[in-house]
Amino acid sequence: MNTVANGFFSTRALAVGCNAPPGKRGLGFGVILRSVSLAFALAGAANAQPAPQESPWTVSVSATGGAVGESKLDGGGNASLGLASGSVGVNYAPDWRWSAGVNLSAADYSFDFSGAGQLASLKPWSNVGITTVSAPLRYAFNREWGLFVQPSYQRAGTRNADDGDSAQWGAVAAVSYASAPRQLIGLGAAVFNGLEKTRVYPILLIDWQLSDKLRLANPLTAGPTGPAGLEIVYALGGNWELAAGGAYRSLRFRLDRDLPVAPNGVGEYTGVIGFGRLSYRFSPKVSLDLHAGGVFRTNVTLANASGTTLVSEDATTAPIAALTFRARF
Repeated sequence: MNTVANGFFSTRALAVGCNAPPGKRGLGFGVILRSVSLAFALAGAANAQPAPQESPWTVSVSATGGAVGESKLDGGGNASLGLASGSVGVNYAPDWRWSAGVNLSAADYSFDFSGAGQLASLKPWSNVGITTVSAPLRYAFNREWGLFVQPSYQRAGTRNADDGDSAQWGAVAAVSYASAPRQLIGLGAAVFNGLEKTRVYPILLIDWQLSDKLRLANPLTAGPTGPAGLEIVYALGGNWELAAGGAYRSLRFRLDRDLPVAPNGVGEYTGVIGFGRLSYRFSPKVSLDLHAGGVFRTNVTLANASGTTLVSEDATTAPIAALTFRARF
């Protein structure tokens, strides 16, 4: 069998079983570190025919540990968080024209509010768990045009949050055009509903080989936490790869049903991530990714059960770092 790993920053999820080249990774907030790389999924649909000797089944796994350093809230006090996440995916691709799979990812975010301030002194949440189940479907109309659809369900909430009220449903859909191998561009949209809000945003897919060593690609998984972002990647040689990029990420989740200040309320942590990545491939199917950078234009919001904002504070830039192990079998 073939395999892939992934990771808030969720690192960019790798395409499960789409015969994607081994260089594709990324940060995602979900964090900033999760599991279907749309661009590679579509590239595989349009350009890659599995070798006859390969199994049509692919299993992928990943594990990520990371942290966002302390940032100062404009209402006083500080906020920081840590991340631990893992994922597993199974994909079936009998030929170059189509594939279908199921992915499961789980992440735990440990928030820490400290100091005196309007929001920080409330300490509105600490541990947030996010579990996502998705079903990526890929179809190639021909060698150039491809379609990708991924419905998903996500449970995002604190430990004592109501499970039913913590649900988000939605889907990502995109159409791509590949003029040649590793020259792909596509457009799509994502719609997600839940937690007292409906979010719609456009998606740009790109996997473009600029030269023998340089390419432009999506570093992240498009999903409830935001679009896929962009990164420029440089092949250093000797199984090493260097990249720099950015993306907008948003964590939105249900709060404890017995939280005094906002029972069954909604929390949200958003920011723009700028990062550098250094990756090493132990083999074409096993890799280790180190991300480091900053979260800019951070905003932390506390809302009541109906989604009405109670407190919203901006925060200073915070450093981020994450380490992801990925493998596919």
